[in-house]
Order: sequence, then structure tokens, then C-alpha cells
Amino acid sequence: MAHGKPKLPEISPTHTGESSSLRAMREVFEGSGMFTVRKEAEKDYGVDGSVEVVLQDSITGKHFATNRRAYFQLKHTSKEPSDDGTIAYPVAVTNFNYLSQQPPAFYLIYVISTRQLLFRWWQDIYHELLGRSDDWTEQTTLSIRFHRTVDREALDELKIEINSHAEQVLQLQDGPSFVRDFCGTRLPKSMLPDKPFVDRIEETKALATRTTRGSILPILGLPESGKTELVRHYLADVAAMKPRASACVAPSLS
Repeated sequence: MAHGKPKLPEISPTHTGESSSLRAMREVFEGSGMFTVRKEAEKDYGVDGSVEVVLQDSITGKHFATNRRAYFQLKHTSKEPSDDGTIAYPVAVTNFNYLSQQPPAFYLIYVISTRQLLFRWWQDIYHELLGRSDDWTEQTTLSIRFHRTVDREALDELKIEINSHAEQVLQLQDGPSFVRDFCGTRLPKSMLPDKPFVDRIEETKALATRTTRGSILPILGLPESGKTELVRHYLADVAAMKPRASACVAPSLS
């Protein structure tokens, strides 16, 4: 080796920014005692990690993991904020679509010059895009404008949203009562129809015409008159369920 300084790899500003942004995020989220930040370990296709709600026992002060999470994409920029305090950042449409598959989800951007951590909910960006005149789905990138700082109010909102979503998911577990966004091919055994099932074609058709997205349709009749069996056959009909996702059909106990 020749005398003097050896040639060494240069530390990329991108890597420095990634480390700084993740460190800032951990300071804010984990420093609040409300969340644990979990980094995506490998094969990151557009999700950098998740934040998990931490439950604290008010009596013992102990903290507990909940597995109630929201997924995030973390960006950083060396740009200065605009005069109105906002920052615009380009996001790939593929990344935006990818993040949508696991709600609730949000974007974070760390502004290096001001050391601010800004965020936006994925769904807020989506509703904003729906109001645009152009077809953003045909674009390759989106320009997303950030302005909201991750402060205590934002952290409280994040926690409420994550807990609320988790509670709703728990209510949608497969069961014989309410069925939402359901697919007939994964009907639970308790709802599989008993065959044969004859002379109820008109009633099944009536269910198909009256069941709409988000509807709740009571099925009235005498006890042991076949109300549950009627619903079972209707739900098992994949063709009937496909255009009517999120419908809810429940046999009455009367």
C-alpha cells in the first residue's frame, strides 16, 4: 500500500439523511412513551416500518406491547420550507398504491434544515387527489405537500386512529352474524349451507336485489322457518357477493 491516505468509500448524504430522519422519528414517537417504532427489516418495497401503540398501566407504570400498528413511509429533504411553511415532496405512484394496502398508513418527512418532522395520513392525501381534475393514477409521481408537525396533538390522533382501526378489525372476525367485505369462498363452517336447498329461489333473488353496499337487511319469519339457511345459501353464492361487498345480512331472532 502506498504511503498517504488510502482511498475509502464516501458516506452518502442519502444514508446520512436516512439515519437522521429515523433518529428524529424515534425521539418523537418513542420519546412520548406512546409508541414503539419498528423498522422494516428486509425487502422494503415502499414501507419503512410501523409504529405500535404502547399501553401503560396507570398503577404500576409498566408498558405493554399491543401489536396495534400503523405503517409509515419516512422521507427526508434538505430543501427549505416555502414561505407558507410547507414542503412539497415527490412520491412514486407505485409507492402510494403500495402503502394503501395496509391501513391505517401515513407519510413522514424530516426537514433537515429546520429539524422538523412532518406527517400526513395516506387517506387525507387520497381524498385530496380525488378532487383533482387530472388522472393522477396514470402519473409516475405525485407531489405531496406537507405542513403538519408531529406534536402531542398529532401523536394523540395517531394513537386514537390506530386503536379505532384495531377495534373495528376485531369486530369483523368471521362469525354467523354480521358479514362485511366478505368473499363466499372463505365462508366459515358455521355458515356453510346444508344441501339440498329447494323452492327458495325467489327469496334468494330478493336478497340479491335488496342487498346493497353498506346495507343492513333484516330477515323476518317464524322460528325454524329457514331464515338462517336462506342467508347461508345467499352468502355461499360467490357470484351474488362479488358486486355487493360490505353488505350485511342478518337473520332475525323473531
